[in-house]
Amino acid sequence: MIYLDNAATTKSCDECLDILLKYSKETYYNASAMYKQGNNLHKEIEQAKANILKTLGATNGKIYFTSGATEANNLAIFGSSSFKQKKYLFSMGEHPSVYNTAVALKNSGYNVDFIPLNANGEIDINALKQMLTKDVCFVSVMLVNNETGAINDIKKIREVINSIDKNIKLHVDGVQGFCKIPVNVNAMGIDLFTISGHKIYGPKGIGALYVSSRCNIKATTYGGGQEEGIRPGTYN
Repeated sequence: MIYLDNAATTKSCDECLDILLKYSKETYYNASAMYKQGNNLHKEIEQAKANILKTLGATNGKIYFTSGATEANNLAIFGSSSFKQKKYLFSMGEHPSVYNTAVALKNSGYNVDFIPLNANGEIDINALKQMLTKDVCFVSVMLVNNETGAINDIKKIREVINSIDKNIKLHVDGVQGFCKIPVNVNAMGIDLFTISGHKIYGPKGIGALYVSSRCNIKATTYGGGQEEGIRPGTYN
């Protein structure tokens, strides 16, 4: 069989599987445990986060590991939804993990609106300009569309947002673009950025959310306090 659907998922590479096997059979300790092996493992997780921050071009902010991009998108959206009187904008071309979360947010009484796309499947910049008002606090736009391959000009979108209010938070579902096209969250003005392991030759069931230092997101699940309480649960 010739496999041509790497946009849907990728085969885990040998290097990744070797690491996965190592942490399943040898260094299998609980990273939240207080004994030496657990502490050492926690340091390795923190180093992995530092590597991701470097890859994203981030000079500040944090990485929170999740069970995948769907959870990371939910965390980015629900974790940022603090003011029902404010407006939340989402592009019409979003992945269901963003679009359906936006619908759920709207059904919960939040002021949610959807930005139309142009003929190329990219966000309609002129429509965005018209929809951006002083009451907007959050904008969510994907980097690369998972069905059409359309690439949004995130830096341009940030410039348009800044012309209205620099404090508006920008969430980018970067799953289809991470490690495929250049990304620099600082230069592009991204506040929240979602990634997924299985799109880049890693295992399924692991993702992450980048959160800039100017964002204060709240927990949407509760447990043992891992990931500073933002995303509790035993580390993958």
